[in-house]
Amino acid sequence: MRTTSDARRCVVFFGKASPPDGEIKYGGTGFLLCDRERENTPFVITCRHVARQLEDEFVVRVNKRGAGSVPLELSNVTWSYHPDKTVDIAPTVLPLDATIYDVIYFNVSLV
Repeated sequence: MRTTSDARRCVVFFGKASPPDGEIKYGGTGFLLCDRERENTPFVITCRHVARQLEDEFVVRVNKRGAGSVPLELSNVTWSYHPDKTVDIAPTVLPLDATIYDVIYFNVSLV
């Protein structure tokens, strides 16, 4: 299935600093999603197996509206996991200003 250009713009990349030079090695993806009713509170959604590797310090590269991207250093992020361990999804709220970054807006109340 092909994704829309809106969906491709909201993809984020997760990485960690690699010793000894601290170069960021990216190795997982997710996407930014905002509830239309809480427009400035973005969620990031990824897979459970990716989030498990990101529970302490990591970098998330996000796309800025208009053009470009920025790496943001995060730590101590609390991920949510489905109680069924076979469900490979993990959301969390990120401390980002959704007006600066590309996000998908979704009506959560319709779910």
